[in-house]
Amino acid sequence: MTVSQGKRGMRTPCRAAGALCLLFCFWAGAQEGPGPLPGEELDRLIREITPAFPAPYVQAVFGPEQDPGPLRLLGLDLAQDAPLSGKPPRVDGAKTLAVTAYWVPSQRITGRVPVQLRFWLENVALARTLDVSAGPAAGEAPWEPGVVARQTFEAPMREIVYVLNGAAHLSVLLAAPPGRNAGPGLTLQDLPLHLDPASGRGRLRAERWEAFAGPGVRTLSASFRLCNDAAITLPVPASPAEAAVAGLAVSSAYAYGVVPQGNPVMEVVLRGADGERRVELLSGVHTARADYDYFPPGSQRHERAVIVESQDAENMDSAGAPFQRHRYGGRIALDPPLRGVASVEFRLRAAVVVDVFEVGFLAAPPPADPAPKGTAP
Repeated sequence: MTVSQGKRGMRTPCRAAGALCLLFCFWAGAQEGPGPLPGEELDRLIREITPAFPAPYVQAVFGPEQDPGPLRLLGLDLAQDAPLSGKPPRVDGAKTLAVTAYWVPSQRITGRVPVQLRFWLENVALARTLDVSAGPAAGEAPWEPGVVARQTFEAPMREIVYVLNGAAHLSVLLAAPPGRNAGPGLTLQDLPLHLDPASGRGRLRAERWEAFAGPGVRTLSASFRLCNDAAITLPVPASPAEAAVAGLAVSSAYAYGVVPQGNPVMEVVLRGADGERRVELLSGVHTARADYDYFPPGSQRHERAVIVESQDAENMDSAGAPFQRHRYGGRIALDPPLRGVASVEFRLRAAVVVDVFEVGFLAAPPPADPAPKGTAP
């Protein structure tokens, strides 16, 4: 059997002894006979063909009447600064993810085979698919049956976690060549993982944000999305130790669910020189559904919060008329104020998807929230 690492001209013969050779031959259809190897060399070769996250045996995925296509998948390695482990593995959304697939051809592969890496959520219709390909590149030797080929793909996680994060899945799908009966989108492996969110710059127009937050707001310039029990901690630039934060201002909106009036959508934990302060962002008070106006009046179980900015929606509302999506604002007092704020953590508390567009700190306590107009039935 041969191990190929997907690099031009880099192919290493791999022979195993006794039962190990039988196992490897069973996996990859190798034809070479067993031969003696030193223990350390055998351990190294075993590691080269042993993925950190094994795929299910092919017959557990495909029935006897199905053709799984030209490639088998032994499993995956995941790495960022170092190899990832754990069940599920935790992925840093701010760093590129290296996905190494361990392929075994069932036939001679001379070109590229279409493959998809699909990141997706179970309970929310959010997914991000990367179209890649497996097989030797132009000028490389063909992949032969009985060869384990390691091939690494890079996933731009920052782009992905802006769409989905938290408890998620990574699926590897094989699109069969024309004429085969497998069809596109054949799942070879499904790996649960946790995607940590990443933050970007604030996404509100400065004049709209400052008109809402008030004069003297210290703007963090941060935006992010939270899904599926995700949480994110943002560092806060240093300020004079005596500068106390008396209030928090947040612009946000949520989707993919409804949170009843007054129920928590997010918990926010501010940490500083005086310890920590915990506050909650409430539905219909500090935030609301972004597409609130899509629905008939009174059909939602919460009120609209204060609107900071609106954008025309690309689709029509439920009655077929144009409508706008909103970004809301909430201001919450810290009692007592907190000096030397060093970080602020946002934790999702409801089964929705939340977008935060901007965060700021107030030197003076904000005015009291207006009384709700009443909860729609």
